[in-house]
Amino acid sequence: MSFRRWILPVTLLLAAACSDGIAPPAPTAAGPHLLRWAGSSAPRFAAVGAVARPGVSAVAPVVDAYEASFWAVRGESRTLRINYQSADGSYPFLEFTATDPTWVPDRGELALGDSVLITVRVDSEVVRVVFEPSGLQFGTPAGLTIWYNGVVGDLNADGVVDTTDAYIEDQLLGLWYRDNETSPWSPITAVKSLTEKWFATEVPHFTEYAVSW
Repeated sequence: MSFRRWILPVTLLLAAACSDGIAPPAPTAAGPHLLRWAGSSAPRFAAVGAVARPGVSAVAPVVDAYEASFWAVRGESRTLRINYQSADGSYPFLEFTATDPTWVPDRGELALGDSVLITVRVDSEVVRVVFEPSGLQFGTPAGLTIWYNGVVGDLNADGVVDTTDAYIEDQLLGLWYRDNETSPWSPITAVKSLTEKWFATEVPHFTEYAVSW
C-alpha cells in the first residue's frame, strides 16, 4: 500500500445507533480500550525518513527502544513513515508530516529554516505513540495518519471475533489523545477509513495518540 498525503477536512467522529441491536459496551473507569498488536511476540517496525543512529540504518527495524527520529524544519515539508512488519508482509502504521514547527520548550521560537529533532516512540503492546519533545508547537498543524492493520481482530477481548467486534470498529473505534501519562484520555477529531483501516488528524502540538474505543 503506498503512502499518500491526506488533505484533512474538519470532521467529527459520531457514534451512530447499532443496526443489529448490539448495545455499545459500557465505559470503564480505567479509560478507553487501547487496541493490542496481533501475535504473541513483540511487533516489529521499519522507519523511512528517520535519522540513522549509531549502528542502526535509517530503514532498519526500529526495535531498539521502539523509536525513530527525524529533523523537522520550519518552512520545509519533512515526513517520517513507520511500517508494521508481519509474517505476510509490510503494512503502513504511521505517517507524520511537519512543515511549520514554531516553538520548542527550552528553546523558544524557531526562525524560518531552523530545525528540531522529533522522536516518535511506539508502544510495543498497544497501538499508541508518543511524540517528543513534549510541548512542541506548530503554526500550521502537522499531518498525522495512524493505521491499525496490525491489531488483533478481537477488539473487545472476549475470545472471539464476531459482529460485536465489527460494531466496535464501525461505530466506536476512534483516535484518542492525552497530554501525558497522568492525564485522562480524550477522543480527538479525525477522519476515518474502515476499508484501509486508518485515522488521520491534524496536530497543533505534541501529546500521546492511540487508536481506541
